[in-house]
Order: sequence, then structure tokens, then C-alpha cells
Amino acid sequence: MKPVKPFFDVDYSLIEDMFHTVDLASGRDLEKDSLRSLLSSHGCEVKEVKTKPEISGELGIICGDSSNAVRELRYHALWGVHSTCVYGVFDGREYPDTLSGHGKIIYRDLLYSSDIKFGSIVPYSEVDSRANSMRVQSELSFLTKCVEEVSVEGKSVDYVLLDGSILTNLQNLRKKGEDFPETQKALKALKDLMKRENLVGMAEDSHATDLSRELGFDYTNMLLFDVALDPMEYVVDERDGVYVCYVKLPAKKLTHTPSGVGAPMTVRWEFNKKGFEDDLNKLAFLWTLEDDLLHPQLYPLRLADYFTRQVKIGGILDAIVQERKLDLKYRELREA
Repeated sequence: MKPVKPFFDVDYSLIEDMFHTVDLASGRDLEKDSLRSLLSSHGCEVKEVKTKPEISGELGIICGDSSNAVRELRYHALWGVHSTCVYGVFDGREYPDTLSGHGKIIYRDLLYSSDIKFGSIVPYSEVDSRANSMRVQSELSFLTKCVEEVSVEGKSVDYVLLDGSILTNLQNLRKKGEDFPETQKALKALKDLMKRENLVGMAEDSHATDLSRELGFDYTNMLLFDVALDPMEYVVDERDGVYVCYVKLPAKKLTHTPSGVGAPMTVRWEFNKKGFEDDLNKLAFLWTLEDDLLHPQLYPLRLADYFTRQVKIGGILDAIVQERKLDLKYRELREA
């Protein structure tokens, strides 16, 4: 050890040496043909997405997302969530993008709704886990409510898009058990939504390694399929009644970028029914038509995500703390 002095001494040469020893598997050592053969032997058949599926009439799409915040105080824990839903109709035409004021979008009759909830977490324990369950329950319950509302109004609901993975949410909530009512309510909200055959989960990012590990790799599933698949190909991995599709979407036109084209993108989309292939074809086709942004989710779902950020839930919780003069944690009261 070293004597304590005003200057804190660190051997930065050791840090520089460690830069080159961090294991960052790139996947470049994977051989595509042998990987595809291994997938086939594991029961994962490589299939093709139709480039131009038949879409007669209109497609009504509704989706939901949420943002949440938590404040852990000295004696209290606060939570809050802002849930939003967006509805739109695709009919094969282009419409002005009223949100940004420039460009065209492929959806009309865009509608949105939002819901804000906040309160305290009692008892003060397992705050992060329970707050996440509250977020899931609030988001999915509100999405279900919005689906019912637009259906009553006579609007078609062909697809209900869920932000994130159906399977991961299901597995995580089951693992948490039934120690707290928040988890039970969140699991019920998800199962109620899964009763709809037109539910589709679209993950923004996926770090799952379950299938990859079964095949003997340490990579993420996404990296595995990014190497194995050609554009417009996909593989299905069925687990717990959820059909997890790894799809390699093609390069497409991007109006607002210097190059004017985006690279192929591997995505994880999930369905909760057999015979989903036609739905996958249609949603992939819609994705290729969207030219505003390269992203693994469709425009209505990205719009719902954007709307969640228009209300600062953390600011609401901070206002409660100030107005009620709640005691902060000691670590937030340090003085020198």
C-alpha cells in the first residue's frame, strides 16, 4: 500500500495494457455455412420473408410504451410511470409527417393517448424489481384499455405492437414469484394481452443468449443470426408458446441520411400464435417502406416511445419530495 497524500497515484500503464486483453468476441471467426448447418440440425430452419406480400385494404396498428422513475429516500420510496398508446392506419399511401413538419409517412389517422400514475412503494423493499413490475402492469393495462376503446369506436385493430420481448417479460415476471402483488398484477396484465392473437413483440435491443448457448457458443443470439442469415431470411425459435423470430431485414432507402440507404438489420420480433408467417411478411414489408429512420421497431411504436419522454416522471417525483419535505438519503446530504 502507499501513504495517503493529496495526489492519488494510479499506474495508468496497467490500464492501457488491459485495453488489449478485454475479450470482445466479434463473430468473425464464425463460418456462415457451418453455422447454418448447425442451426438446421437444431431444428431451426432458415426461411424467407416475402418481399411484396398481398395487403388488401387497410391495416390498423396500435402500440404502447412507457417510461418510469424511482426515488429512494431515507424513509420512503416513490415510483411513477407515464404510459402512452399510438394508433395508426396503413393503406399503401403516403401522408405528410405532421409531427416533424417535413417528409412523408405511410400512416394516416394517427391518434395517441397517455396515462400517468405515481405513488409510494410499501413496504420499502425490493424497490427496483417492484417498480419495474408496476411499470409493466401500468403499460400493458393501459394498452389493453386503448385497444378496447378504438375497437368500440369501430376502428380496425389488426396488430397490437408491444415494446420489447413477450417471452422475456413472461419469464422475468414468473421468476419474481408471487411475493408482491405488483408482480402478480403485471403477469396477469401480460397474460390478458397474450390472449389476443394479433400481439407482436418488437425488441429494441436483445441480449438473449439462450439459443446460442444451446448451440455451444458464448455469443448473443442476435450476433449468431446476423452472421448466419442473408437479408430477407429468418429463423423461428418457439419457447413457452411464443414464436421468437430472428429476421434479417434488407438494406432500404433512408430519405434523411447522407448515403440515402441503410445497412441490413437483424431484428427480434415475436408472435404468440401459430401461422404468423403472413403477419411477419406484412410487418417486414411496412418496415421496408419507412424511410425516416433505421430502427428495429415500426414507426407507431417509435412514436409511442417518443411521447413517453414528453412527461418527466422524475420531475414529478422530485416535486413531491420538495413539497412534502421528505428526508433524503444521508449520502445525498453530504456537506464539506
